[in-house]
Amino acid sequence: MIGNYKNKKQLMVALAGYIGGSIFGPLIFFMTAGYFLDRHFGTKPKYMLIGVGIAFIISNVILIRKSREITEKMIEGREETRQEDAKSE
Repeated sequence: MIGNYKNKKQLMVALAGYIGGSIFGPLIFFMTAGYFLDRHFGTKPKYMLIGVGIAFIISNVILIRKSREITEKMIEGREETRQEDAKSE
């Protein structure tokens, strides 16, 4: 993911979009599912709140995985830069 962008601004915009989608995608899906389950069973906020909880857990898992991936790529990039610097000296 990091190597595909030309500059830091482009990378930050892509990350902001990814973070937004990772939070709001599951939230909208599970809240909507909870809303319709509440309407069907007549349990007003119960399933919607459960949906919010599920969305919170899923969003956190997605974001933690992505942050680990980005961190690993940044470490790899630093190591490659250090090796190139050592070769040029």
